[in-house]
Amino acid sequence: MAGKIRNMVNRSGRYHARLVVPKDLRGIVGKTELRSPLGGDYRQAVKLLPGAVAQLQHQIAIAEQKAGAGRPQTAPARYPLAPDQIAMCHYMQRLAFDDELRNDPRWPSVGIDDLLVQQLREAIAGKASDAQLADLVGAQIERFRAAGNLDAAPGSNEWRTIARALCSAELEALERVAERDEGDFTGTPSAPIIKNAQPPDAAPAPVSLKRLWADYVQSRVQAGFMRDGGKRARPVIENLRKFLKHDDARRVTKKDLLGWRDHLMTDLSAKSVSDIYLSAVRSLFAWAAENDRLPENVAATVRRKRQLGPTGFSA
Repeated sequence: MAGKIRNMVNRSGRYHARLVVPKDLRGIVGKTELRSPLGGDYRQAVKLLPGAVAQLQHQIAIAEQKAGAGRPQTAPARYPLAPDQIAMCHYMQRLAFDDELRNDPRWPSVGIDDLLVQQLREAIAGKASDAQLADLVGAQIERFRAAGNLDAAPGSNEWRTIARALCSAELEALERVAERDEGDFTGTPSAPIIKNAQPPDAAPAPVSLKRLWADYVQSRVQAGFMRDGGKRARPVIENLRKFLKHDDARRVTKKDLLGWRDHLMTDLSAKSVSDIYLSAVRSLFAWAAENDRLPENVAATVRRKRQLGPTGFSA
């Protein structure tokens, strides 16, 4: 199903590539997420997705470079991909680009360079030097580096593995181009690194806060507690959802809850915030973690904020 494909969303019958902007970069990017339209046809959207996501990741990478201007870049790749995933991504991008060219009468096919094919085959076989690999796919490697997909040092074993994988992808793409020139659009990759590539791990399914609360209340009622059916504490969860502006419990962080606590204390007493609001959320998240509904209880250490008295000492 379309909804299960990572980084792709359907909005009103139109597909979009979507990438959440890391919180520490939102001030630079100016957005909480980036989107790129993919059209209304599902199969075409899937075909265009890798290239669109790469472009969005490139925007994130540029923001990351701005954030770290003047500092050495020692952090690992933000969106790491395995060599086979990089190869598959490049292969799909090349075919999508070929589709675009065939729709433009100004760009007729110019045939396949036999020398390039031979060089790619030698590179795949491990017969190419680092300089030769750089000439063949160096630009592609740097494009994936800029997108945050790799951090391999040039000339390293990891770098050569990625380079050879990209050579396989390029050779497979050229074979498809040659087939398409003959009117055959049914070809599929035969190289194992492309054919058996595993897609990036799917993003975890969202966990509805509203649904989580309903299940928690039901379990408490069945255990003989919360005899009011959760009515007293229900406004707490609605208040939290309104503050977060989303309903996904998986996305809630301790920082979110601390911000919510401070927001509540502008209108409520510290005792009410602690005994009613924070207590309810800690219990909910503790139950969710114990029942494997959430990976951890991010509310465990969120407590009442100590206020300062007139002298400046904690009350």
